[in-house]
Amino acid sequence: MNILITGAFGGVGSVTIEESFKKGHSITAFDLKNERNLEKEKKYENKINKVIWGDLTNKKDVENAIKGQDVVIHLAAVIPPMSENNAKLSYNVNVNGTQNIIDAIQEDNNKVKLVFTSSASVMGYTNHKQPPVKVDDPLQATSHYTEQKIECEERLKESNITWVITRLGAVMNSGEVSGGGSMAALMEETFRISLHSRMEIVLDLDVATALINAAELIVKTNDVDHKTFFIGGGKKNHCQLIAKDFYIKLFDAMGIGMLDEECFSKKPYFIDWMDTEDSQKYLRYQNHSFEDFVQIKKDELGLKKIFIKLIAPIIRKKFEKSSPHFKK
Repeated sequence: MNILITGAFGGVGSVTIEESFKKGHSITAFDLKNERNLEKEKKYENKINKVIWGDLTNKKDVENAIKGQDVVIHLAAVIPPMSENNAKLSYNVNVNGTQNIIDAIQEDNNKVKLVFTSSASVMGYTNHKQPPVKVDDPLQATSHYTEQKIECEERLKESNITWVITRLGAVMNSGEVSGGGSMAALMEETFRISLHSRMEIVLDLDVATALINAAELIVKTNDVDHKTFFIGGGKKNHCQLIAKDFYIKLFDAMGIGMLDEECFSKKPYFIDWMDTEDSQKYLRYQNHSFEDFVQIKKDELGLKKIFIKLIAPIIRKKFEKSSPHFKK
C-alpha cells in the first residue's frame, strides 16, 4: 500500500514510518526541508520510497505529493505554544494546508483516502463532568489550535472525500526529547496542567499502530469510513490517571523527584479520560501501559540517573523557577 505521511519527520511521524515498515508499506515522506529534517531523513535512507520536501500551504507541492498514493496520514501541524504565538501562521498551515489536501484528493477523483489527526483537546474543559468523554460530546475551542482543529474536522465532514478522524490524547514520546527549545516547551505545557486534572496518556508507539491500522482499514474496507475515534492508552493499561500521580511517578523515574505543587496551574485544563472502546475495537493499538512508559524513561537514562540524582535539587530549582505560577 502506498502511504503519504505529512509531517513525516516529527515525533509521531517518525514512529509511524517505523510501524509502516513492519507492515511492508511503501512510504512517501512529506515535510519541510530544514536542517533537523535533513538529519532525520538519513536514518531512513534506502527505506523510504520517496521524500518530498514541500510546504502544506503550497497547492502544487500538495498535489504533487498526493499523486499515486492510496492513503494520506496527515500529521503535519503547527502545535502549541507556537500556534498560540502566531495564529496567522498556524491557521495557514493547519486549516489552509488541510484544505489543500482535501482539494488535491478531490481533484484526483477521490481515489486517495485520508487519516486526519486531530486532538482530544477539541473537547474543551470537561473535568467538571462525569468521565469518560465521548466522541459525540459537544466540542469547545479553548485556543487557536483547538479552534483550527475543529474547523478542519468540519471541512472534512463537508467534503465528499473518504476520511477517518483520530483525536489524539496526551501523546508520550518513547524516545528522547530533542531539538532546540523542546524541553522548555514541554515544561511550559506541563505547568499549565492542574495536578487535580484527569488525564489520559498514550505512547507514540501505540498512536503509530492506530494510524497504520486506520490507513489499512480505510483503503481495504469501509469499516472506519467517516468515523471519529479517540486515541488513548485506555483504563486497562493504567493510562487514565490524575495528573499529580502521573508527575510524581514520571519525575521519580527521571531521578529528579516531584516539583513543588505551586509550580502547577490551578485552572481547568483541556485533558480528560476518554471512551476508547470503539477505537480499540477497530484499530487494536493499546499495547503499552503507563508502567511501560515509565520503564522506557528509566532505561533511556540508564547510568545517567545516578548523576541526575546527585544534582536533582539544582534541576528541580531550575524547573520551578521557569514556572509562571511559582512564587517562592
